[in-house]
Amino acid sequence: MKRVLFVSRDYNARNDGGSAVAKRNLAFLKALGLQVAELTIGVPSLAVRLKNVLLRESYGDRRSLRKQLKYHLSQPYDFVFFDGSHYGVYLREFARHGFKTICFFHNVEVDYYQQKYKTTHQPQDKLMVGFIAHNERCCIDHASYLITLNERDNRQLQKRYHRGADFILPTSFDAYDAAEHHDPVKLPEQYVLFVGTNFFANKEAMDYYIKDIAPSVHIPLIVVGNIAEAFQDATAMPNVHFLGRVDDLAPYYLQATAVVAPILSGSGLKSKTVEALRYGKYVIGSAEAFEGIPILNYPGAGCECHNTSDYISLINSLKVAKTNEASLRLFDEQFSTATQLKRFSEFIMSTEQ
Repeated sequence: MKRVLFVSRDYNARNDGGSAVAKRNLAFLKALGLQVAELTIGVPSLAVRLKNVLLRESYGDRRSLRKQLKYHLSQPYDFVFFDGSHYGVYLREFARHGFKTICFFHNVEVDYYQQKYKTTHQPQDKLMVGFIAHNERCCIDHASYLITLNERDNRQLQKRYHRGADFILPTSFDAYDAAEHHDPVKLPEQYVLFVGTNFFANKEAMDYYIKDIAPSVHIPLIVVGNIAEAFQDATAMPNVHFLGRVDDLAPYYLQATAVVAPILSGSGLKSKTVEALRYGKYVIGSAEAFEGIPILNYPGAGCECHNTSDYISLINSLKVAKTNEASLRLFDEQFSTATQLKRFSEFIMSTEQ
């Protein structure tokens, strides 16, 4: 049995799209029958993070991890899978010890932090740009293989670092099982849904929706997720309802008329767009929300909006089934676990030749 080391963030620390993809990547490796060991990079303290940035270390590097790293460098792994480009200095060390390495890019992180700084204007985000560029450069220069979530990130890697991806592996989920039981939730007969965590691109999207879209639509918006924390002091809107965290997202998706995704910034591929398709939802979103998702090839699965008027017109004229066959077909053919696991298996086999 081949042995693999999986290096990643603590994917149980946050319930976000990146963590879902990390769990998926780990599950895929195990599904191939590989013996997988893990090196988990916990959320670093502010002091550790500052040290990492100033000394150009791997993200989260500290003495306790160094001890674990030394142990893993002594093991006969067939390859090391880095789930993220934050750990480039570690990847370089494994490569210099002769290990085959694979780096999975959740985003082109330099682009991500540049966009984040433009939105937040926080000095720590600006500091991250140079730091992450150093780690990404280490990944580009030393990884045996590179994987991105979509074609755009592949192009951006090529443009920025002059090396593209060897494989593109989008977000994927298990198909929704209609036989699953869910506790009933009292919700409006008709509403549009936004699901998101509290990070800059989601806050930017909700600021835009509340200011420019909500005043002109008659269908209420239900917002689920801890993005609500960013709007605790916001002026209340009669047709925007922040519910915060919930134990089970399924009832909110299943009862929604449609899902909205007015995302203006970001990198990578939007897991929440794929998740909405998984539940058979019609998606109204931006070009960013559909990046890497061939929405135009599946008429009726959703619509890309180019301006505020598009959102207002589409939401006010919604006449779609709550279970949308075009959305389910798009999900099944492009983003289901079965489809992507087969592709991933073929890629891993190709690296052994």
